Parts: sequence; C-alpha cells; structure tokens
Amino acid sequence: MRYNVSENDGGNLIRVSGTVTKRQIYNNTFYAKPGMANPREPGVPPRILYHKTWNGWSDGISFFNNLVVNECPEAVYDTG
Repeated sequence: MRYNVSENDGGNLIRVSGTVTKRQIYNNTFYAKPGMANPREPGVPPRILYHKTWNGWSDGISFFNNLVVNECPEAVYDTG
C-alpha cells in the first residue's frame, strides 16, 4: 500500500486483518484530527494502527517512510 492519504477513516487509519503476508505499507500520510472518533465501535477508542485476527494473524508486514500526524489524545496503536 503506497501513496495514500488517510484522515479519520472510520475510526481506524491502518487496519490489517487476517493472514495477510509479506506486504509493505510505505510513502503514505496518516492524519488523526483532535476529535477523531470510532463511529463503528462506540466506546472503543479510535486507532491509528489496528492489527486483528481473522482466521489467523498477519505476518511479515513492513512499515516505512510513512508520515503519521496524531493530534487525537484518545487514539491508540493496537498491534493485537
């Protein structure tokens, strides 16, 4: 995944689910505004990064040369 701009995308800026393998996430811009929320899961904090299982876990995911601007004090990084 490359050359994307993500701003408050539905509560999860980067989401990796399931048995994704050997992928690269690079040259992207991720922005969380101060009021970012998680509308799909009320009561769950918004997430900058969200790894979750879906019949297994991801493996070999590389992140490099990304710009992350997090202005949301409630946002979390959930690596599963």
